[in-house]
Parts: sequence; structure tokens; C-alpha cells
Amino acid sequence: MTKNNYKKYYIIIGDIMRRFKAKRKLKKRALIKLVIILILIILLIKNIKKNFIDYSIMIKEKLTSIGLSSIRDNNILDKIYVYTKDNIINKPNNMLVYNLEYKENKNKEESNNEDVKKVVNNLDSEPLIYIYSSHQKEEYVKDGSNDYNVTPGVFLASQILEEKLNNSGIKTIVMKDDITSYLISNNMDYSKSYIASRHFLESDIKKYSKVKLFIDLHRDAAKKDVTTIDINQKKYARVMFVIGKEYSTYEANLAKANKINDMINKLYPNLSRGVLQKAGYGVNGIYNQDLKDNIILIELGGNENTLEEVNNTIEILVNILGDYINEKEL
Repeated sequence: MTKNNYKKYYIIIGDIMRRFKAKRKLKKRALIKLVIILILIILLIKNIKKNFIDYSIMIKEKLTSIGLSSIRDNNILDKIYVYTKDNIINKPNNMLVYNLEYKENKNKEESNNEDVKKVVNNLDSEPLIYIYSSHQKEEYVKDGSNDYNVTPGVFLASQILEEKLNNSGIKTIVMKDDITSYLISNNMDYSKSYIASRHFLESDIKKYSKVKLFIDLHRDAAKKDVTTIDINQKKYARVMFVIGKEYSTYEANLAKANKINDMINKLYPNLSRGVLQKAGYGVNGIYNQDLKDNIILIELGGNENTLEEVNNTIEILVNILGDYINEKEL
């Protein structure tokens, strides 16, 4: 073999070695990149988990200020979750927080067994108060809670009122039917909301024969200075009663609204904005109140009120409605 041949083979072998080393370097670099990516993914997952926990804590702290804390069986927000899952699962902007509940009232925890038995017995009976909202999508002010998929509105307020009335021993239920879905499926616009609620209300009136009061819960669109009142340095969402006059038995419904209105203002002057009677061109004038003489419409606060202000008023309504149902005179 000549010297030139040795040199040729040496060059070829050197080139092979360089390529082999280059591939080893590439594999090594790829492995290092893979390890770095895995580390970043792990850190990202930990960060997401931490943020989720932080958000849960923030939600909990926010709603704790109005009397809400951690989850327990059959609580109000559990009911909202079930309703949302079954009826509006494709509308995530209305999904409500699932892992929260009402804070226990310490006085109730200290109540004796007889009181507890009384409440349980009442809850086993037929409902005495029935709450629904012809305008289920009416919302209150969008504050920080909306960043966590909490939508404060009249449906949530109805559920809060229901649970607190039940806790006080007044059996109460809320219409769970999705009025918006009914409108959509029947090609009806928003102005037909009372027709939609009437569809469900008629059958429930027959089903629950012992109901003493049907409440169509709404919120007004007036300015906050109109819908808010300060009582002992605490802000409340004001209420207003609406009674239609375009049906023959309206005076019976009006009498009931006047009585509850007077009961509120006797203890909390100006918390109620009064009883508004509506008839004529451009208004509904009936509000399904022709179905029964114990159907009333309540405007609870306005679109600029907070959930906390609404909850403060609900605390008062629970006592007033309890006295009304038990026919107590103030």
C-alpha cells in the first residue's frame, strides 16, 4: 500500500469519526433539551396547581365576606352546579363556583334538638314559598368574582334566599327549569319571558298546592343611588314590589304585596321602594299574577348592586317572609 493510499484511508476514517462524534453530540444535545423541556413542564404544572389553589382561596375569601365558606353536601352552590351542568353547560360564562358553601350560623349550631327536629319536619312537608325568575339571566354588578366564573344574578339570589329560608324552617323551592332554553327552543324572543315562565309555573301551581307565596324575583335597572340604602353603616340592596293591574283579581295580589312592604318598612324604613302598580301601553300589566292571588314580583336591588349588598337584604327578607308565612303581626 502506497503512502498516498494510507493518507486517503486516514482521511476517510477521520471523516467517519468526526461524523460519529457529531451525531453523539447531537443526541446529547437532544437529550439535554428533552430533560429541560420535562423540567419546564413539571414547573408549569406545579405553577398552574398553585395558581388554582390561590384562585380557590381568593374565591373563598371573597364569598366568605357575605357568609359563604367551604363545600358541604346539598349546599346551595352544589345545586347551582347541578342546574348549570344540566341546563347551561354550553354557556361557560354562566358557570358558577362549585367548591363553596354558606358559613354555618353559630347560633344554629347551638340550637337544641327540638328546634332541629322542627326544621327537619318543616322541610319534609310541601313548600310554603316558591321562587322563580322570569328573567333568569338578570345580573348584578360584575366585580372580581366574575374573574373566577361566578355570575352574580337573580338565579343565584333565588338560591341563596331558598337555602336561608329552608334553614329558618320555612320550606322553600326554586324553579330549576331553564327559561332561556325554552325561549330558544320555541323560537321566542326575550320579550316572551313571562310566557315561558308561565309554561312551567302553571304545572307547578297544580303540583304544590300548599304554597302560600309565589315570588317572581327580578333586579331593577335603576341607578345605584336609587337601589341602595345604608343602614347602620351597612349597605343593602333596596327592594320594590310590582303588581300588574290588567286582570280582574289584582287587588288580592296587591294586598299581599302591601302587607309585606309594610312589614319591611316598619323595621327597616326606606329599605323598600314601595309597591309599583303597572298597567297600560308598553308594560306587561299581568306578570302571570292572574294565575293565583298569592303571586308577587319583587325587584331585589339593581344591576349596579353587589352580591354582598343583595345578600344583606336577603338576611332581612328571610325574617320578614318567615313572619308573613307564620302570620305574625309586627
